[in-house]
Amino acid sequence: MKNNPINRSKVPTAPKFVDHEELRGRWAYEKLFGRLQEISDNASKHVAELHRFKQMHYCARQLKMLIRQHKDRVTRLKKYTRFAETHQQLRDTIAADNLGLVYELYKKCHIQNVDGDELLSEGMLALTRSIDTFNPWRGFRFSTYACNSILRAFYRCGLKENRRRQIEPVNFETQLERSDWSETQRDEDTELYSQRLSRILADGTAELTAIERTVIQQRFPLDERAERKTLADIGRSMRLSKERVRQIQNSALLKLRQAIDLDPVLN
Repeated sequence: MKNNPINRSKVPTAPKFVDHEELRGRWAYEKLFGRLQEISDNASKHVAELHRFKQMHYCARQLKMLIRQHKDRVTRLKKYTRFAETHQQLRDTIAADNLGLVYELYKKCHIQNVDGDELLSEGMLALTRSIDTFNPWRGFRFSTYACNSILRAFYRCGLKENRRRQIEPVNFETQLERSDWSETQRDEDTELYSQRLSRILADGTAELTAIERTVIQQRFPLDERAERKTLADIGRSMRLSKERVRQIQNSALLKLRQAIDLDPVLN
């Protein structure tokens, strides 16, 4: 264990990759990373995107090789960090370039009885899964592959909600029409969720980044007297675009929703 350049208890398994012949050989790195500016300037968006995917797969392959090696700890640790950061940067770039697919399909997809934020969250998760599993050597566009995955995620979410409603139907009872039980129960649930959410934020259970916490606090202040800011207002104060603030908000809400789902008091 002393000679291992990577502490296996702290470093996750290497990302998935396709062990294509283009990733092997002495000149593989130079071919994939040496002509980056030339490709960015002259190639189509489709070709440039495929090139980024190949770079991602190359980085993932190098990470797996470095995890298995045992000599020259310091050098290999530096290489591991460099390839891991490059892999994440490429992944983030591809996700940002294709985020519009989720919103476009969401607008066209007519699924009843499902919360819009939940659908968008499922779509974004499907997009990231598509990035991790896409094979750039199979000859088709990533947008086609991702759209199919996002649509399947939308329909799975709709089917899941329909099954839940069949098991737990909500029927209208005329004798309860004037009862205030529902409103009372909703107020109690809202107060409980508010308390637990405050605790999650205070304990850092959701693992929000500093910028995510700032956006959430300004968009949904726990103090009723505080002013709720719009996405545009937050963007101007933080020098970010409105769409970027929306992405940060959705990422934070997804983390909070997952933390609430795991909260022992609410489950």
